[in-house]
Amino acid sequence: IPVVAQNLTAFGGPAAVDAIKTAAAAKASPVSTAILKSLGAGPAGTATEETEEQLAKTHQILKVKSTIGTLMYDVKEFTVTAGKPVAIIYENPDALQHNIIVGTPGSYEKLGAAADKMMTDPNGLGKSYVPDLPEVLARCKLLDSGKKAVLKFTPEKPGDYPFLCTFPAHWRIMHGVIKAK
Repeated sequence: IPVVAQNLTAFGGPAAVDAIKTAAAAKASPVSTAILKSLGAGPAGTATEETEEQLAKTHQILKVKSTIGTLMYDVKEFTVTAGKPVAIIYENPDALQHNIIVGTPGSYEKLGAAADKMMTDPNGLGKSYVPDLPEVLARCKLLDSGKKAVLKFTPEKPGDYPFLCTFPAHWRIMHGVIKAK
């Protein structure tokens, strides 16, 4: 699936990618989740039909917004319980595109540097500048102004899990930490 997604992104163009993402998001399955992840949307990076109340029954809820005109998130730190699922409700009210990814403890610099390198990759924008690294635990695509995404992951062990915007250079000031206890 990753190779097919890469070829679709490279040769199919944005309309083809959007059509596949829409079809995959319409029918939840292990294959559609893999397709969305391979296309850089992550398993929950597209709009979800679950309400916040439904998510709260099974997940620790974190809310994050991009701030307008500052290249920052409105929250720098969260504390969660390790081993319990987390749902991040991310909203971008800024005029610029932003996203949010969550990495493994200690991966902040590596993820940011890898995102910056993607600026010269012809497919970088199509991948929302999200590096294809095992340290990426959750991701969403770059969101236009007024858009929202839900990311889900489980911090398996205690530690400091970084979150950051991977649009090139944004990560240097647009970041925070999820402290799993």
